[in-house]
Amino acid sequence: MSAFAALSLGMMVYGLAESYGPVTYASDLTKNAWLGYSLPFVFGGIGALLAGYLSDRLGRRRAFILTCGLLLLGLLLYIPVYLNWTSSALGQALLIASIAIVGMTAIGLETPIPAAIAEGADPQGRSKMLVLAQNFGNLGVALAFVPLVLLHGQAAQAVQVETALLLMYLAPMVALIIAFLRAFESLPWIATRTGAMDVKEAWKQVDGGAAPVQPTAGLGPGLQRS
Repeated sequence: MSAFAALSLGMMVYGLAESYGPVTYASDLTKNAWLGYSLPFVFGGIGALLAGYLSDRLGRRRAFILTCGLLLLGLLLYIPVYLNWTSSALGQALLIASIAIVGMTAIGLETPIPAAIAEGADPQGRSKMLVLAQNFGNLGVALAFVPLVLLHGQAAQAVQVETALLLMYLAPMVALIIAFLRAFESLPWIATRTGAMDVKEAWKQVDGGAAPVQPTAGLGPGLQRS
């Protein structure tokens, strides 16, 4: 359950971070609507192209940790912009880089989470866990925008931005800690990559003796297979 908690928290992080660009524009921190509403999804597509490769190459656990780390990097680039520590030109460049990295990780690199759940949960709870984890992403979006909906005025915008940013910084750090301590690599991936055990035998261990899953190789670019 601790691994599932880390992965679900990761989905909430993605939901929060998907709102990062729109929140930036809606709060007048940038006047460029394209940066807020388009750039994150352009780089999200790039992330999706890399997602399957990274998950297959690094493993579900390490790919998830890498994604959280990149997300934090993107958010850290935003700090000098938010605090007005930079010139306008440098600030604009940092903002573009920040939104691009966050968009790439939050929108495109979600593959390790459903893959890890699908390859680690027992057959009875697998579908429920996949649905629940995905909906933590919706919770993240709600947490980012609820203050903006309920509150009005300049002070409300400041509260909304600070709340969203605080959650976006805290959630990936907590997810990283739990992933380091409690998340384990999936047996089917270990069997596929190392050859230390038969892939079907790995699935039997995951599924409690039966092997209803017919293993296939790899996720492909942003695709998820059983």
